[in-house]
Formats: sequence, structure tokens, C-alpha cells
Amino acid sequence: MTLQAQPTPDVRALLAATANVYRLDEWVTLRVSLSTEVDGLPLSGHHEITLVLRGAHGASLTSNRTTIDYDGRTVWHRKEKAKTEQRWDAASQASDSPLPFLRGQCHRYHGRFAELDQARLLSEKVQFKRLRLQDSVHDCAVVRIHGTEPGSGRTGVEELWIDRGTHRVVRCNMTRRLGSGTGFLTTITTWTAVETTATPAEVPRYKP
Repeated sequence: MTLQAQPTPDVRALLAATANVYRLDEWVTLRVSLSTEVDGLPLSGHHEITLVLRGAHGASLTSNRTTIDYDGRTVWHRKEKAKTEQRWDAASQASDSPLPFLRGQCHRYHGRFAELDQARLLSEKVQFKRLRLQDSVHDCAVVRIHGTEPGSGRTGVEELWIDRGTHRVVRCNMTRRLGSGTGFLTTITTWTAVETTATPAEVPRYKP
């Protein structure tokens, strides 16, 4: 839903305020939903993940009954369905260690927004839209920036929906051209829940 016209904010100030929110985070739990469209037509299914960022105490990712957990010293990879578990020392250079993947996901869904004040804008214009996610309604400022697709490095256009009250990104549409053709692929990421707390005095450890 597009809201009525409102005074256009300073886009750079908006991105700087958003970046500052992410820089100040200590302990954050993110619930993220992913879906894709080709030329506006949705592909079947969607993917959901839960990320817990614990600052210097590591992070964990859960998706499809698979968990990767890092406590600052050790990395575990547990597959609930197959009832298997592996572990690596954090300093391990093993090619199958899931730590680089976990760090990449933390950057993709959280860390990179601490650098939004350095983003390359496509336009100084801001749209105001209302977004409903589950039981929450967000009044958003929508900005468009040059984006890079995590993992592949392909470039495209990112449309960021920033909640005007919390200065958190609640939706990101990343659109890029499909190969050398005329079609376009859009990856839609929504943050269905974001919970923040100060670092607990007692940090829970992963229990194999």
C-alpha cells in the first residue's frame, strides 16, 4: 500500500540513521523469509531461516531442521532429520567447515546494513509505503540502491523498505537481469521478526 505524499526526507540522513541502529546491535534474533519471482511471477515455495547473532559470543543459524552454531571457539553442524552432527575448531581451514557460510549469512541479513551510509543511491527520491508482515504493520520509507547479490557477486537494483520508526530494514527486493536475456529475477527478503537484547550475563552454549 502506498501512503499519501509526504515531505521527502534527506535520504543520506535516513541511511545514516539506519546504519547506526545496526552498528549498535549487541544480541539480535532475526526471522527471515525468502521468495523469488521471475518477471513478476512467483516461483513455488519460500525459504525461512532464523539467525541469532551474539556479538563476540558467536552466532547460530537454523533452517530446514538444520542448525549451524558457533560459540567463538567451536562450530557445530547438526542435521536433525538425519540425526548427524559434526564439529570443527573455529581456526580450522577445512573446506567443509560451515563457519564461512554462517558468517556470510550474518553479513547478508544484518551486518551489511551497518554500512548503508556508504550505499550507492539510484535515486534521491523516497517512496512511502505500508507493509503488513504477519501481525505487524510497518510504515516504510522505500529507497533504491545499487546492489550486489550475495554469493554470486552479480549486480542489480536493491529496493530497501526501511521502517520509519525503528530504522530497520523489513523488506529487500533484489532485482537483476537473467543472463543475457530480457527477463528479470527478483529475490524478496522479509524480516518477519527482529528481537534485540543486551548481551546476557550468562551466554548459553550449544549443547551437542
